[in-house]
This record gives sequence, C-alpha cells and structure tokens, in this order.
Amino acid sequence: MRYFKSVLLALVFTPLPLANAEQCHRVGLKNFVSKDKVIAALGNVCVQLLYGTKIAPLNDNKPVDIMTTQQACRTFKGHKDKLYMFTIEPVITKGVEHKKILPQDCIDMMTSLLDCPKGAWERLNGDFQFRHVPFLAELTSIAN
Repeated sequence: MRYFKSVLLALVFTPLPLANAEQCHRVGLKNFVSKDKVIAALGNVCVQLLYGTKIAPLNDNKPVDIMTTQQACRTFKGHKDKLYMFTIEPVITKGVEHKKILPQDCIDMMTSLLDCPKGAWERLNGDFQFRHVPFLAELTSIAN
C-alpha cells in the first residue's frame, strides 16, 4: 500500500506543460524576466481558450458564456510544432455558478499555477510549467 501511495504522489506532482499561444513567441525573448510579460502572454493564451481566436473582442471585460467554450481541454499547436495540452476545468468550475467567466479569471488562475523557479518568472524550453499544487491531482486525472 505504501508503494502505491508513493507512485500516486509522484504522479500528482508531475508538472504539466501549459499550452503555448503563438503570441507568446512573438515577444522575442527566450526567457520572460518580467512578471508583466508573463501575464501578458498568459492573457493571449486565455483569449484563445475563451474566444477561440487570437484577438480578443473589443470589450474584453465581457464575461464569456461557459457553454460557448469548445471543451474543457484543448490542444494548441505550439513552438516547434509540438502539441501542448492543458485543462481550463478550474476556470470553468470557478464560473459554473453564474455560467460566466472573465478573461481576468483565466489569467489569474494561470498565473497562480505558474512555476516560479528561484523566485523569478521564467520560461523553460518554450513551455510554461505548472507549480506543484494540491489540486494537480485533479488536473492530472482530467488531462489523462
């Protein structure tokens, strides 16, 4: 039983790659050293997630109807043609009560999940990575 518990914990704390939006690579930097730049890049990812487009609607503070999102998990063609996948289930869960979510909700959630090695906001190998947090078990089960 102890062995299985160790294996389960190892699975739970395995970092998951975060999808890369094309705009993330247009920054022209190999590493994001500014928190603002990271959040801006995440905003671009969230726009693609919530609106299915690379450009946010004119009123980007307008809530998005959850039912119009294509699915809880989406894949994006990322850097070097690799496929990255992550779930927006926590965002959807957050907005379920009112059936609406704001782009800022998505950005806030992604920002809180970012791994911050050595206290700096970094981008490793073209991938954002999730921080080790308790609800990664749920994310892992959804992603798999």
